[in-house]
Amino acid sequence: MIVPMHKYGFLVFRKEYENFLKELIDLGVLHIKVPNNSTPIYHKDITGQLDKINDLFIVLDQIKMGDLEENPSYVDHLDGKELLDQAIEWLSEAQYFNLGMENLENELNYAQKWGAYDAFVIKSLLEHDVRILFYTVHEKDFDPTWEEEHRLYILTKDHPFIHFVVILHKNEISYVKANPSPNPPRSIAEIEKAKVYLHAKANLTQLKLKQLKSHGYPKLQAYQAILKYNLNMTEAIDHSQSKVEDKVILLEGFVPVTAVDQLEEMCGKKKIVFIKNSVTSQDQPPILLKNNYFASLFEPLGSLYSLPAYREMDMTPFFAPFFMLFFGFCLGDAGYGLVILLATFIFKNKIDKQWLPVLILARYLSLATIIFGILTGTLFGVNLLEIKVPWLMTMQNFMINSNQAFNLALILGLIQIVFGLILKSVNNFRQLGIWYSIGPLAWILLLLSLGDIFITKITGGIGTYIAWTAVGLILFFSSPKGNIFSRLGAGIWELYGITGFVGDLLSYIRLFALGISGAILGMVINDIALRMLNIDYIGWLLFIIFLIVGHSANLLIASLGSFVHPLRLTFVEFYKNAGFTGGGKPYKPFKK
Repeated sequence: MIVPMHKYGFLVFRKEYENFLKELIDLGVLHIKVPNNSTPIYHKDITGQLDKINDLFIVLDQIKMGDLEENPSYVDHLDGKELLDQAIEWLSEAQYFNLGMENLENELNYAQKWGAYDAFVIKSLLEHDVRILFYTVHEKDFDPTWEEEHRLYILTKDHPFIHFVVILHKNEISYVKANPSPNPPRSIAEIEKAKVYLHAKANLTQLKLKQLKSHGYPKLQAYQAILKYNLNMTEAIDHSQSKVEDKVILLEGFVPVTAVDQLEEMCGKKKIVFIKNSVTSQDQPPILLKNNYFASLFEPLGSLYSLPAYREMDMTPFFAPFFMLFFGFCLGDAGYGLVILLATFIFKNKIDKQWLPVLILARYLSLATIIFGILTGTLFGVNLLEIKVPWLMTMQNFMINSNQAFNLALILGLIQIVFGLILKSVNNFRQLGIWYSIGPLAWILLLLSLGDIFITKITGGIGTYIAWTAVGLILFFSSPKGNIFSRLGAGIWELYGITGFVGDLLSYIRLFALGISGAILGMVINDIALRMLNIDYIGWLLFIIFLIVGHSANLLIASLGSFVHPLRLTFVEFYKNAGFTGGGKPYKPFKK
């Protein structure tokens, strides 16, 4: 559900405003409202703070926290700002030295192809009209006659290449049919000397970074907190409005009903004048969601699309059970579900606490996978319906075949579409009134009556009358606003949308398709693995390795599809039929 908000306006004397903001940021419940007639002024001060925060984020991400050392440190005398500048400099140096070492290694590898090379000697010979040309050719392109025609010396052979030189005097011409290679800029000894020097510089920088990780990391974190605090204060001032000849400051914002008492108690103690109003849609209040434990696990999934508008319903608790079922349907292998379930318990105490909700969500999804795997009779690609074991044959009576799974996918799709229309009717009733809630209900009657007429035939001829009644309601109540002719025109256009419902329903076939494709691929993996048992000596080892690798890959691929496609069904089919508009902005309280 969406937590209701109250709108507050605070009138504070300019000289007391900064202290008031400090009280607000300590309380941490007010979402500051940007004035309608202006936008935040991102002047140079804020831009600089944002740049510093961004630099800090990059630095903290690269250095991580290290173990504290007792040795004297290069960073003990530096404050947060100086430490950030040094950290950026040292990280740049480390990157420069790493790149330099790579270049020297490449230069050394090239120089070693030519042996004991000395650039000074080459230059001296050139002054006496002696030229040395360096060549690298493929073994198959090397012509032995070149050795007869030139003073040619093979230096090294690096299969499949040959490195050689040709010595020419004065105006002699080389008849080697290959382009000369560039002269090595330095000898092997010179390069090794440069490596030693650069390595020493790199070690010194690494020592500084090591001490930065241990002694400097807490300082950088504290400096980051200060910058964020100052940025929040600056933005709050930018969102304020000057009143009464610049003597009074007006600040507006939104507070959840759960925090109203705290705010008003603080204002009473500090004698702050405030105006409290109920919010309207035009105010564009922020969205704060509060759901039960199960539904809250799915809130990050819903936010991938959009938060709801303030006056509409939060769809999270309504799509959560469907998403869980659809994931299980798509993956649909009890063995894979058991693997995911086991992994959630193994990694429970090995991951950061912020990822624990994701792990719990995976646990629920694995349970749905196990249930659908048992229902469809699939265990690590093995079709349990084909196994003739007495105790298993009793369970097979409750399992479904592929035709029944196909029909189940369509039934679940119809249920979600109808449920979405019910939510749309309720939402319209809450926001627009009773007349706007009739259209979605009429669509439910029409869809169910058409299903009865063409498929179930339960009601006999009554279904036809219900269908025509539903058509009449759609024609006149799809757009209750306006005269009868505009309402009729809107209703005719709305009736054309029945093809969209058919397309929506057929989209749910993907649940069956993904489930059956994963099961078939698992069966293929098992079949190939069994064939490997016929290989002498190592057949059993190849069998185990192929099963582990094959099913791991299938699990990863199938899990990705099982996550993406239920999201697609939620955001496209369900949200559309539920009339979800979205566009809400998250609640971001002004706090440290």
